[in-house]
Amino acid sequence: MPHSPELIKDLEEKLHMVRQNILRIFEASSQGHCGGTMSLTEIVTALYFHHLKLDPGNPDWPERDRLVLSKAHAAESIYAVLPEVGYVPKETLDEYYLYGSRFQDMLIGGALPVSIIRAARLVRVYPSLLEWPWLKKLRRK
Repeated sequence: MPHSPELIKDLEEKLHMVRQNILRIFEASSQGHCGGTMSLTEIVTALYFHHLKLDPGNPDWPERDRLVLSKAHAAESIYAVLPEVGYVPKETLDEYYLYGSRFQDMLIGGALPVSIIRAARLVRVYPSLLEWPWLKKLRRK
């Protein structure tokens, strides 16, 4: 079933904000991987604003969807969407690449109110996934 023109327009507006956030990150830090990050913006926008079940007011909600991104040098695409979804204040984007920041150079688990793992290759992510408590519960069922 095709998506409505209203939904497409809404997602395009959100996509524009996500891209602006990415550029803000790059400008504030003078760091980043622009090509890889921008290559994910449409996918990340569609996932976070239309497909994933999320509740920013309850980030530990057991029924939430989890996204595994095995492209660590595109972490900025995830960082850029988090303020728009409501997980973090937009000012947090200016902390990218700063020592001790929740937004360091690659995704790191535990620093943000979403489930993320730092790794560039899925083969390195998979063992960490097996240790996630929610996945252990699923495996027992």
